Amino acid sequence: AAYAQQSVPPPPQPAKDAPVAAPAASGPTLVETMKFIQEKLKEQGLVEFTETVSVQNQPDVTIRISVRSKDDDVVADPAACTLHAAGTYESNTVASAGGKTVSTENQHSYLSGTLAFKDVEKITVEPILDFFNRHTAESGHPEFTATAGTPVFFVELSATKTLFTRHETNTIGNKAPVVTDEPLKAAGLVFRDEETANRVAKALVHAVELCGGGQKSPEPF
Repeated sequence: AAYAQQSVPPPPQPAKDAPVAAPAASGPTLVETMKFIQEKLKEQGLVEFTETVSVQNQPDVTIRISVRSKDDDVVADPAACTLHAAGTYESNTVASAGGKTVSTENQHSYLSGTLAFKDVEKITVEPILDFFNRHTAESGHPEFTATAGTPVFFVELSATKTLFTRHETNTIGNKAPVVTDEPLKAAGLVFRDEETANRVAKALVHAVELCGGGQKSPEPF
């Protein structure tokens, strides 16, 4: 399917005084799962994609965004049950009106962050255009709509509380770099094809289960 959503199930609750069994005991081990995740993320290398965005009530205005994304450092640590990723994100944004360029912006960022699988509550897989449109609507800007782009896929890990802190060094045009540390409730991974995105998402769900994460039930049974 073009869009799939997987809610991570909560680990089973033991009966009173019963020994606690490891969740998701069947299937690949945590070491095997983490190795698969790390290898598939490293295999991606440089991922390039474009998006064409239209603006509501401004039919002659278009925004073209070209992105180059690459993770240089990926570590899926089974001992700590964490996923660390660091790499570059470059974008070129060109706004046009009536077929003429009215503005351009080049952005270069170096991003890094580490998340704990026990804190992950939900994992989704969707085309990058669906991801863009969902997030712009959720952020209060439904007037921007991605209408065309490279068919790459986005895997998002999210939680209702802070999932990780993103460290970013961001340079826009010729401006001085700006360094920020931003707490976020979601982290994302980009894949060139749907099959790889779904396979990694399945492994991520399994890692979350093995690490004791997932949506927690408010009731004990």
